[in-house]
Amino acid sequence: MAQKPHLSRQTVEKMRRREASVGLESDDDAAQWLDRNDSPPPTNAPKSLGKNKLLHQWAQPAALNRRDES
Repeated sequence: MAQKPHLSRQTVEKMRRREASVGLESDDDAAQWLDRNDSPPPTNAPKSLGKNKLLHQWAQPAALNRRDES
């Protein structure tokens, strides 16, 4: 049995926007409550901002030593 393909982040966002815009009437009490109380998910910062520069500095001296030995 074939598995369903994984959905990309953009596809999921598009589906959520489509579902949010369809089926909720502006005068509906539930829709008004959702507008007030359902906050959007927090945006994640890029992983590259959280990486420590020292993580990559350890490889630099090793690479320089290999060049000197050759």
